[in-house]
Amino acid sequence: MRRRRLIIATIIVSLLAIPFGWISWLLFVPAGQTGTVTLTVYRGDTYGQVADELQRLGLVRSRWWLDRWAHWRRLSRRLQAGIYPIPTPISLWSLVGWLSETKPQLIRLTVWEGMMAKEIAKRIEKLGLGDAEKFMDIVLNPQGRVQLPFEWQGDLEGTLFPTTYLIPPLREGEEAY
Repeated sequence: MRRRRLIIATIIVSLLAIPFGWISWLLFVPAGQTGTVTLTVYRGDTYGQVADELQRLGLVRSRWWLDRWAHWRRLSRRLQAGIYPIPTPISLWSLVGWLSETKPQLIRLTVWEGMMAKEIAKRIEKLGLGDAEKFMDIVLNPQGRVQLPFEWQGDLEGTLFPTTYLIPPLREGEEAY
């Protein structure tokens, strides 16, 4: 009788330990190669697109658990467009926390006072934010293409505001202007 109870208790503990161990492995054991993986989130990306990319990068073992943990941490509301250099290996638990708390890197376009439109156009093209010729065409012929908060006739040379613009990465074919 005592032996029978011991066998039943062992079976019950085993049946509980296997799923617990599997879930622990999915959530807490780091995934990915040692180093840094770059996740790029574009403006307008949905949580589903980001989750697909995380799976493609090999950082997620179970999409179902990712979705549950991300929903609980409200990742879909906190995730911003930008570049995320993710330190790997990283567990699912840590990954969702890290993504929900980290501010992404953005592309910096600095326009300083006295900078000519041609110089700005070159920087825009160099940073991958658009075509220099198209930018110059808009600067030289803005009527009907750009809404300005003031009345203006002629080109926009000299009216471009000097500052540092932080721009999220753009998809192939998108332009910042």
